[in-house]
Amino acid sequence: MEKKESPKPKFCDLTCEYAEWPKDKAMDGAGSCRTFQALHCRKIKRIVHKNGLCQA
Repeated sequence: MEKKESPKPKFCDLTCEYAEWPKDKAMDGAGSCRTFQALHCRKIKRIVHKNGLCQA
């Protein structure tokens, strides 16, 4: 049976199955990427702006 992808969200946030906090440390110089609210998108394999338009 083929697995269907869930509908992609309009905005990137942690409700998306592909979104996760980045594992890199000190992305913004302060020791936490959460300062500028970035997420790692596993689908497109890059860092994206949290709450920005979905780029996948």
